[in-house]
Amino acid sequence: MSLLTGLALGLMVMAVGSIGMVWYAVSHLKPRDRANCERRGKHAQ
Repeated sequence: MSLLTGLALGLMVMAVGSIGMVWYAVSHLKPRDRANCERRGKHAQ
């Protein structure tokens, strides 16, 4: 049981870490995309 619980915890930690990294990247990339869209919109107008 200890091995199974250890593997389960390891997988959970890896999953949370990967999701956190993706969320971190998305949260930091979105503002740049919004700024680019705003700049394009202003130039278009």
